[in-house]
Amino acid sequence: MIESGYMGLEAVSSISASQNNKAKSPLVSIVCITYNHDRFVSKTLESFLSQRTNFSFEVVIGDDCSIDLTSEIINTYVEQYPSIIKPIIRHENIGMGANLIDCFNRCQGQYIAICEGDDYWLSSDKLQTQVDLMTEYRDINISFHSSYAVEEGQLKKNKIFANYGDKLKFFSLNDVITGGGGFMPTQSLMLRSEILKHAPDWFYEYPIDYFIQILGSVSNGALYIPSVFAAYRVNVQNSWSAQQHDMSIQQSRETLSKEKMALLNLKELGVSESVINKAIAISTFKAFSRKLKIHGLVRSLSTRYKYINPGKILSIASLICHPFFKLFGKTKK
Repeated sequence: MIESGYMGLEAVSSISASQNNKAKSPLVSIVCITYNHDRFVSKTLESFLSQRTNFSFEVVIGDDCSIDLTSEIINTYVEQYPSIIKPIIRHENIGMGANLIDCFNRCQGQYIAICEGDDYWLSSDKLQTQVDLMTEYRDINISFHSSYAVEEGQLKKNKIFANYGDKLKFFSLNDVITGGGGFMPTQSLMLRSEILKHAPDWFYEYPIDYFIQILGSVSNGALYIPSVFAAYRVNVQNSWSAQQHDMSIQQSRETLSKEKMALLNLKELGVSESVINKAIAISTFKAFSRKLKIHGLVRSLSTRYKYINPGKILSIASLICHPFFKLFGKTKK
């Protein structure tokens, strides 16, 4: 597992100054969505600007009507790096999914890298590494890497998300589907933008990172890069994971129902019924287990011990327990 250090603001400024002078057409679009992230967004943007590349990149950042100082902080960076940072400052809240889709639609790059406004990158070589590998493996449409957990502001190097070994690996579409949304850390994702241009209509109704991973893996699977290039803040207020944790039983049922419908639509992409049913069982188990703290426990153990595969554990547990909590996934008519 490769670990890279984070570059300071002084290095960021010098590198970004040269980036400002590069060609206007970006090869990579970094998509960042924010909402009330004023405590974190500076570090996030600095980690983008620190990237050492032989190509141009842009940062498409959508702030979803934050009520703190997030938009003001973004605008200070826009003043410094107007050719790199492309802000979308919303005056009405449109929701996480709609914000993400709108940012995707504004991207100019051939590749899209994703990182939300409360997470950040640790390596200045992250973008170059992923682009180089995806150039080498031209049939692969999505790549990802490991991330450290950040808890209460502290980087936990003993907690690693998506630690799948020390070598490059190719994962199949079935691996990605049954691995669930946590199979690839969101802040590690890079995909070819062409994939989103051909996304089915139902994707835009439920554009969470799980289905981004699936769409990217449909043709030839996903490429795992054995490096810890990013940091993921756990259970930050307003984050997707925090929202899932705070849901009521009824809200969980409604969310699960939408996810089931999206999973059933995978038949259009040639996914077998058995894999879809397995994914639905896993999703149901995860929604149920969040209330019993089981899901969090498995994830916590997997970040500490690399031989624990959370996807496999949750998959087995879900198939065993599914008959007993089948009613949980039903919505009232």
